[in-house]
This record gives sequence, C-alpha cells and structure tokens, in this order.
Amino acid sequence: MYQPDLAGTGAVKYVGYLWFGHSYPKGKIAGLILERLVAIAEKSWFQARGFHKCNLGFCGVTQMLRDQPIFRYRGRTLTLGSSEILVPDDEKLYSAPNLILHYIRHHRYRPPECFCAAVLKCPAVDSTEYRERLGKWLDLNHLPPVHQKR
Repeated sequence: MYQPDLAGTGAVKYVGYLWFGHSYPKGKIAGLILERLVAIAEKSWFQARGFHKCNLGFCGVTQMLRDQPIFRYRGRTLTLGSSEILVPDDEKLYSAPNLILHYIRHHRYRPPECFCAAVLKCPAVDSTEYRERLGKWLDLNHLPPVHQKR
C-alpha cells in the first residue's frame, strides 16, 4: 500500500511504502545503512500472515510468477514482503516494509536522510534500549520479551 515518505500521524512516520505509478527519490546510500537495515529486518517484531510483492518496473511482471520475495546479503537470506521494520529515533518512530531492502538494491530507492540517520543510530533490535525506545510510542505489553542473542 502506497504511503508518501514521512507521512503518518503523530510521531510515527512511514518510509519506503512504494507502489507502481508513484515517483520516489533515487540515488545511492552508504553501505553501512543497508547493513544496519538488514540487521533490523532480520529480527522484525511485526510479521504478517501473507506477503506483498514488488510491483515496480520489471518486477511488476516477473514477481507475479514467483513466490515470496527473498533478499540475499552476505550469506544471509531474508524473506521479504511480510513484515515491518521499526526504527526509533529521538523524536519519531519510522515504520518501513522490509521490502525496503529490495527497493534500495534493485530500484535505487533513496530513503529520506532523517530515516538513514536514525538507522545508523538505532540500537540492536534484541537490546533493552531498542525496546525502551519503542515503548515511547507503542504499547509493548502484548509483545514478546526481548529477543535472545544467539
């Protein structure tokens, strides 16, 4: 579902909800930002029961023939299109689909600078600090305890 970057209510802002027929900023991002996004997406707390596929450009044609999208990064494989990643900042909580990884790599999507800065400052998803930051905006009582480190 399309949402313009930084749309949202209150402190929650949406990033990377791209859709066919809507323009989006393009360009390169630092490799460290992608690496941090992968780490955040690997331990997503909000998993959907179904999944979305990319419908941008050539993907709109080829994705119809495939199963759930996947993303390979440095020996890791993530399934995409079925979860949101949350990036807490001091004043905002950014929400992005995990498809943002695909959009960045394959469609040259460039997220807003404020989001990229928040990604670089984001604590590890399995940390108490991450959970405390989310707690500023979300009721965490119904969520599982902090992920255990492996």
